[in-house]
Amino acid sequence: MTLTEELVHGYASFKNRVEELKSSQAKLFVLFTGSKVGGSSWCPDCNDLDEVLKSLKAKVNPDGYLLTVDVGGRDEWKDKANSFRTDPNVKISSIPTLVLWGTQRRLSEDSVLDVENLEMLFCED
Repeated sequence: MTLTEELVHGYASFKNRVEELKSSQAKLFVLFTGSKVGGSSWCPDCNDLDEVLKSLKAKVNPDGYLLTVDVGGRDEWKDKANSFRTDPNVKISSIPTLVLWGTQRRLSEDSVLDVENLEMLFCED
């Protein structure tokens, strides 16, 4: 098996897709990131993570499903009432954030850009 990747935009699409994927036996990784315009995100760390993930995926060939979630533009993300911030099942406070869904395992801020941390998360049983 390999890593299957999909991009969804916004909170409603995210919730619907996670619900659909819950029955799958595959690991579900959820990456919350800023929206892209012209191939680049307004979030510099999100752009940095894209490059790190490309090289990591080639190196470790993780199994599972990677759902990349576009949390919106900068103003939408910065709104304290943003659903990604307030939903008790999501409750992220920074992007990029990578979560092994259904567990307490998550990487955010500086830890999400650390290759060793990413490798451990993707290879965890």
